[in-house]
Amino acid sequence: MKKTFLLAALCSAFLPLSSAFAPSTFAAPAASEQTEVSGASAVKEEQAAAIIEAQPTAETSQVAVEPAEEPAFTEEVIDTAAMAQRLAEEDGDILYVDADGAVTVYYDSAADKGLRTRIAAGAPLGVTLRLYTNNKDTFLHMYKTLQKLQGGSKELGAYRILTDRELNKVLKNGTEVYRCWFMRVPKEKGWSGGGLGIGLGFGFGGGPHHHHHGPFFGIGPWW
Repeated sequence: MKKTFLLAALCSAFLPLSSAFAPSTFAAPAASEQTEVSGASAVKEEQAAAIIEAQPTAETSQVAVEPAEEPAFTEEVIDTAAMAQRLAEEDGDILYVDADGAVTVYYDSAADKGLRTRIAAGAPLGVTLRLYTNNKDTFLHMYKTLQKLQGGSKELGAYRILTDRELNKVLKNGTEVYRCWFMRVPKEKGWSGGGLGIGLGFGFGGGPHHHHHGPFFGIGPWW
């Protein structure tokens, strides 16, 4: 009798504990709760992916740097009428190189030896070019460069320069225009035009100063 009573007491004591751990306590969340949890997880995954994509990689973090190009010298092409007007109205370090009526204008050549050399080296082979400027300093720098290149240079390669000075021209407004001509020719001794079909010769004139008036071939009238 005592054993039966004791067993009944123990069963009644552990009954609340067993009910606490019943399977119903760990029931799965409702469908709406699952949807909210899964939606929040998806949002977090998208945010994490966006952050990862925004991080610079070894490839994107290195900015490609283009090699620096050598600055091109400033120039433009005008006709002889525009050149005449500018010579009368504009001052400055401006050089005009006339090739049969197409006048190339160069700026800031007096302080740029490289530019002066490129002008000579880029001259068409066997073509007489006429040079004009109303700036004495610009003229002297360019003419001295042409004279030095008469013996050739590494920039000219197998060619050299022929050049001579012309008489200055005074415009109606008193502006003095400095002039010379130059030509790029092969270095070969005794060259007389080669395949260009021309003969190389020089005329003299201009009064007591005996300035040359350029080669006989295709020189045409000076401006």
